[in-house]
Amino acid sequence: MPRLTSACDSLAPAWNVMTSRVRKFLFVSFVVLFFLLAAVILPYAFGFELNFSGMKLQRTGMFDIKTTPSGAVIYLNGKKQTSWLGQLSGRDMAATTPLKLKNVTPGTYQVRLELAGYWPWTKQLVVSPGATTYLEDVYFFKKIQPTLLAPLAAEEINAVAVAPDHKYAAVLTKTALQIFSLDKAQPPQVITVPQNTASVLSWSPSQQKIAAGRLIIDRRDQSLVNLKDFGIGAINRLAWASDDLIYFQTDNQIKSLDLKNSKLVVADFPKNVIDFKINNGYLYLIYDGSQPRLSIVKLNDNQFKESTAIKLKDYERYRFIDLGAGNINLQEVASKKLYTLSNKFPWLNDYAVKEIGALTVGQWVGSDKLIFGNNFELSLWTSDADRAKLLTRISHPITALAWHKSNNYVIFATDTSINTLELDDRYTYNISTLLESSKIVYPIFNRDGSGVLFWTKLDQKGGFYFLEI
Repeated sequence: MPRLTSACDSLAPAWNVMTSRVRKFLFVSFVVLFFLLAAVILPYAFGFELNFSGMKLQRTGMFDIKTTPSGAVIYLNGKKQTSWLGQLSGRDMAATTPLKLKNVTPGTYQVRLELAGYWPWTKQLVVSPGATTYLEDVYFFKKIQPTLLAPLAAEEINAVAVAPDHKYAAVLTKTALQIFSLDKAQPPQVITVPQNTASVLSWSPSQQKIAAGRLIIDRRDQSLVNLKDFGIGAINRLAWASDDLIYFQTDNQIKSLDLKNSKLVVADFPKNVIDFKINNGYLYLIYDGSQPRLSIVKLNDNQFKESTAIKLKDYERYRFIDLGAGNINLQEVASKKLYTLSNKFPWLNDYAVKEIGALTVGQWVGSDKLIFGNNFELSLWTSDADRAKLLTRISHPITALAWHKSNNYVIFATDTSINTLELDDRYTYNISTLLESSKIVYPIFNRDGSGVLFWTKLDQKGGFYFLEI
């Protein structure tokens, strides 16, 4: 036993020497490893990466992606992006929005965002060194089928008219007036009317009454008032001042009728009035002739006093066109050019008529934007630029449109499709088709572009359908 202890004692100095060498080796190894890792991690943390082709450091970029709704899966050039947790665990865990995707190699990417139950979003975008590419206004549209609200043959439809606030639409058939909600997919209110009711529809300001020619229809109690009972003949045009006060043109005269008190008044205007409308207590009249003019009359206890008159271009014919937002819009009939009336100094009756451009459909967004279509072209006019910008050209004529509530999309219809156009113009405008059919007629969007009513035939079933957008 003493001999064994002596042998161990003799090995102790050697072990201590080896341990010291190992320690030095490990220390040096950790120092080297630290600097190697730092050389890799620190540039990455500060937005750099090693470009192996040039063997130099280059700055990376970043994607900042937000969507409505959130939770969309992100693909770059067809490759699904994984979350940091998935990268650490090695599992297939997709990166979803909202997300700041950092350390992206500069270059051009095909970005695709997918969310179950919605149409995918795709766009080509560029990432620059040291810069952030933002996708903050991506809106997903539901991938659903439209709902059939009222089976109806196309030949049964006599007229269609939208309410002033675009919450309802009226459809006149040979035997009934059908009132559709433009916000919900629900069956219409049906009001029976006499056959051969006139096919010109006009909504009252409160949207509780509708004039169909000489027939006044009250939605609340479904009562009918026939203007024939007041000795009124055929009506050329009709405008509502209130729910109980209408103005109409008959026998080349402008007349007013108080429906509540059965009081009829004839206005003393020249006989060459070709169109008129009422807005904020004023009567606007367009006079025809070699020198057409626009007359503005203050309505006050049936005292018709002209406050101002505006000369229009000679030898042209005009009509009023309703594009929302309370603007007074005139359209030259032959050229379809739009003119909008602005009141620079109301107390001086200082009016100006501004020419915007030719259109077939349009909608004001406030008083400083106009989105409009002219057959195959979709354009946006802004007061800041004071000109129209062409957004896109398509192969079918545009029949209706709306500004979407996201403020980054325009929804438009053609005779065969319902579509969205994204206003982000990087690389190109995104156009997505939500619905295709062999024939789409009478498309009417609600005010915020979140729903559309239209007639089509799907699966051999013709009628009015509602598509939630």
